[in-house]
Amino acid sequence: MRLTPVPILLLSLFLVPVACGSAYEGAPTRVEPDSGPNVDSGPEPLSDGGTTETSTPTTITVTTRNPTRATLGTPVNARWAAYQDETGAWKALTPMTTGTYSFTTTGPKWGVAATCSSNDDINATVYVYYRTAKTTSLDIPFSQACPGLAFPATHTLSGTLSNIGGSAAFLSFGSAGRGTGTSLTAGAYTVDGVGDGTTDLAYGVRTAFDTPILKMLLKRGEVINGDKTLDIDMNGTNSFVPGSKNIVVRGALVGERLEGEVQLTMQGSNAGIPLEAGSVPQTAVSTFAYSTATATVATDVYRGRVFTLNRDTGIVTREISFDLKTPIDLDLTLPPAPAGANLTLAGTTPYVRVRTKASLSATTDTVLVQAHTYPDAGGGQNWSISYDSAVLAGVTAFDDTTPDLSKVPGWNNNWVPAVGGDVTVTVSVSDTATALASDGHKVQTSTADAVLKP
Repeated sequence: MRLTPVPILLLSLFLVPVACGSAYEGAPTRVEPDSGPNVDSGPEPLSDGGTTETSTPTTITVTTRNPTRATLGTPVNARWAAYQDETGAWKALTPMTTGTYSFTTTGPKWGVAATCSSNDDINATVYVYYRTAKTTSLDIPFSQACPGLAFPATHTLSGTLSNIGGSAAFLSFGSAGRGTGTSLTAGAYTVDGVGDGTTDLAYGVRTAFDTPILKMLLKRGEVINGDKTLDIDMNGTNSFVPGSKNIVVRGALVGERLEGEVQLTMQGSNAGIPLEAGSVPQTAVSTFAYSTATATVATDVYRGRVFTLNRDTGIVTREISFDLKTPIDLDLTLPPAPAGANLTLAGTTPYVRVRTKASLSATTDTVLVQAHTYPDAGGGQNWSISYDSAVLAGVTAFDDTTPDLSKVPGWNNNWVPAVGGDVTVTVSVSDTATALASDGHKVQTSTADAVLKP
């Protein structure tokens, strides 16, 4: 959803009430490809960050997983994997069982790298994670952008909606991990991408795609094991007229591309029915009480974000993500750009390596470095390098250089950017989650980007 770029924006969002309880699930979603980690002789310039030195062997278990629309996917082998004990040499890993890798570290920190790629290596992403010995297990969820993986089975639902009201001509639809919309013709609808299994479904009818939801219905526990015809009475069980809450967005600069989205997610998933009502003029300051319907359950969570985009690259530059169990009006101020960000070319052999600098604060929680290229022939090669709060503890000057993994058995230089194409590099700095006035949390992230020409 596109928001009008003005210094203060008001977005009216139509929401359904949910039960109380904490729902924060982690870092915010970004537009750019995968998130992941770094490999090399380690984060050389970073301090120990106050971690406790240890000579006691610690067993680390890493699981690489298939893409999924909801919770963690099933284990799947990486194309290649390796680990690093503290700042030592990287060593190749082989799976003990499908998608499960194990190694022993004796230092306070460790690193792991895993690749997903197509058979011809035209598309590839190398994920690298740096963690401390306090983290003894890690899941690496491969992105749906990763090729050659087992995508979850999905199906098509179709049917007719009755009692939608005379003006309703558009359907917003959600299931666990899926949110979409479609036009209605005499109430008839068709939606695809609905996951296999027992799932909750959400229906919301509108006059048009960018107008408020007029009526909603939440259908629980529908068994989906193939394409299905499902007629819905919009006056049936768990139907209601939703209320709305407002989001004020501050700090947008004139000329910036500002966007936002809010979804009602179900069954622990990270996506669901779109709830936003489109752009709202700054002068339309209005707040509506939300419905007191009892249609929602404890696992329903409102997830949303507001963000600015680099108009040239489409990369998210400043973002606030949030989750709520109880809808409230929000007044959000976008974070500034990352302080001290400097993205430069560090070398071109055995492949393109970049150096990334940024200033961190006491509230920094994670840093994510990404580099990618899209050759003329199509496809793309990507790095995704992740540091968590434990590794970053005490670090004020972040300084990361893409690692050299070329000497690790099984490594393929074709997986990562090479000389001959522009390389887009980003560094994203996320702060620790902070509580909202009700029972939710918010996370702010700022990203610097550069296009390098090796």
